[in-house]
Amino acid sequence: MAEWRYKSQAAQVVGAVTSLDFCAAQPHDFCASAGTRLHVFDGTSSAVKRQFARFKDKAYGGSFRRDGRLIVAGGEDAVVQVFDSGSRALLRQLKGHKAPVHVARFAADQLHVLSGGDDGVVAVWDVTSGQQVSSMLGHSDYVRSAVCSPASEEVWATSGYDHICKLWDARQRRCLLSVNHGAPIESAAFFPSGSLLVTAGGSDLCIWHVLQSGQLVQRVTAHQKTVTSVAIAALAGPQPHVVSAGLDGHVKVLDWETFQPSTVHKYPVPVLSLAASPAAEVLAAGMADGALSIHRRKQGAATLAPSPARLRWRPERLLPKMETLSVAFQNRTRGGGHGTSHYFPSSITWEHSKKRCARNGMRR
Repeated sequence: MAEWRYKSQAAQVVGAVTSLDFCAAQPHDFCASAGTRLHVFDGTSSAVKRQFARFKDKAYGGSFRRDGRLIVAGGEDAVVQVFDSGSRALLRQLKGHKAPVHVARFAADQLHVLSGGDDGVVAVWDVTSGQQVSSMLGHSDYVRSAVCSPASEEVWATSGYDHICKLWDARQRRCLLSVNHGAPIESAAFFPSGSLLVTAGGSDLCIWHVLQSGQLVQRVTAHQKTVTSVAIAALAGPQPHVVSAGLDGHVKVLDWETFQPSTVHKYPVPVLSLAASPAAEVLAAGMADGALSIHRRKQGAATLAPSPARLRWRPERLLPKMETLSVAFQNRTRGGGHGTSHYFPSSITWEHSKKRCARNGMRR
């Protein structure tokens, strides 16, 4: 595949690289959680820019705020910490979890943080006050993934070792949907439309249609051992690509025509984490031995046209009744809580290819 021509770079940190995250803002720096530190790498040169060492034990789940000015991370000590990405100053310590916190993410409003812990609790924090404002209880085992829907900034998908992925309305603290992956879930990712969700666990990837009552679209056995991470890479062409990593030492790109890996990178050690920059210019993979493999797209590869076979891909093969999703948002202000404005979907409209009909409300 021409669009996957990358040149590789290598880096080394101390400790297993358990998570990776790219900043949405230019130049798309990326953060690696390894051992007791967070390492921030330059998005252009891949050189280490700064390190964060304010952890008493292992650091987990480091991720950027959308504007890149703040970084949040969990840890083995059950504390969620917020840092200034420029000065490295520790701004907040969010305490409330009773077990290690492996996932921490900024909400789209940039004022709240969502975290998931080994206590099975998904907590929402106000960054300004440093207080926990709500919690979502529903997981019976470790929480390992939390991703925000591109279609609504108040809808989150959380998943963990109870085999369950749950779709939440974070404002109302209500579970909208649950799907069973069939194995402990290590990672999950939304497609850009927000209508499809992929979960990774065991040796399988599962693709779910979250707007059709969580219908299982496809189950793909992509690895020989546990799949540890999954990401959606938006390349030139009609559709994004699913990229997965596993304990078998493989990083694989899923081909939509055959549901088989079309590109494979092999490493001598287990791959624990994976991330792609917003335009898939850079792919980063983190290893169990502290190695980082950084694949930067070769100059000119991004402009290459997709193959004729790829142009023949039709979404109706996966979604026979669904073409587009439009989400209408209504601005509602939540009483109390420092006067913060909250936004969440007031209606979801499905437009079919043969009949244009509106259905109010989310199907549960």
